[in-house]
Amino acid sequence: MPLPAFLSAAAIGAALWAGLALLAGSLLRDEIALVIELALRYGVNALLILAAVIALWFAWKFWLRQRFEQMAKMPHIAPRALGDALAAGQPVRLIDLRGAALRAEAGELEGFTVADYEALDRAVVGWPLDALVVTLCACPEDAGAVYAAKAIQALGYRNVRPLAGGYEAWRAYLAAQQARFGHNPVAG
Repeated sequence: MPLPAFLSAAAIGAALWAGLALLAGSLLRDEIALVIELALRYGVNALLILAAVIALWFAWKFWLRQRFEQMAKMPHIAPRALGDALAAGQPVRLIDLRGAALRAEAGELEGFTVADYEALDRAVVGWPLDALVVTLCACPEDAGAVYAAKAIQALGYRNVRPLAGGYEAWRAYLAAQQARFGHNPVAG
């Protein structure tokens, strides 16, 4: 963009920004005066209430974090261990919990059953209760895979493991296998 056009656009944007703020102040001058009066009268109490609300919010977030960390202490399976199990022909049930957009962008994973969190019971119906079930997501800290693994365990499945590192770790493992062997020796 040429400099004169950029400067003109920037000036118009600044005038609109400042002009709208001035216009709002002019139109709401009585309300602003009331807010200032209330702030002077009740400001300390309002700040104390605001601080208490913020402290409660942080306490809630801390509690949620602690609860997740307790739930996430379940055993995970490493991509290499999963690859070894698949290469050895062990019966492994794989669940892909990535969202539709990521699956469309990155493609489906061979051997994985696509499921969403609300329909996990339908995804695993008919699977042996002692089969190794591996959940995979593309979430930070494998949060979705841990949640799904816990939900599947609640259905009576005894050997459920989230994949450590999730989709990115599995993709890196498959790429390493491809580079090492020239093809992918794992089915999935």
